[in-house]
Amino acid sequence: MTLDITFNRLIPGPYGFTSAGHYPNWQNVKLNLTQYDEITLEWALDNRNMTSSAEIGGQLFTAALNPFMGVVGMPPEETGIHSTWPPRFCGGNIDCRELVEGSSLYLPIPVDGGYLAIGDGHAAQGDGEISAQAIECPMELVDVTIKVLDDLHLSNPRANTPAGWITFGFHEDLNEAAVQALDI
Repeated sequence: MTLDITFNRLIPGPYGFTSAGHYPNWQNVKLNLTQYDEITLEWALDNRNMTSSAEIGGQLFTAALNPFMGVVGMPPEETGIHSTWPPRFCGGNIDCRELVEGSSLYLPIPVDGGYLAIGDGHAAQGDGEISAQAIECPMELVDVTIKVLDDLHLSNPRANTPAGWITFGFHEDLNEAAVQALDI
């Protein structure tokens, strides 16, 4: 079976933050950013005008808001404790900035009951989280419609977004991830 999660409304809260440097995740290590002190931008979010602003060193930064949820997923079949950090065939930390209002995400259901988790609010993000973060924020409202589709059997997630259809592949090897994404 497949879970159809439709994002009806996504309203970010009044503040957010973005940090870069120091934190020893794989991106910062590869970019040699762990040797630098962490820099944090504290963003003021305006969810009426869908804009944000942050100041650092006397310089004002602005960005348009495009809210989405970073983590949407269910646990895999294997027993034990599973980190939400890596995305999997059943969802997780997908961080797909295209999963905005009006999008539907289709996830294979790996366990009876599904146990869907949605979290990790983002006010905006580029194509990836190079510094390890987008504009992270609380959400004032996350309104979704959830349906179980008995007749759709997927091996990997896919989404129908306002920008078009997206297929996903998750693997440490980019070639293998591409094969998964194309194996629909």
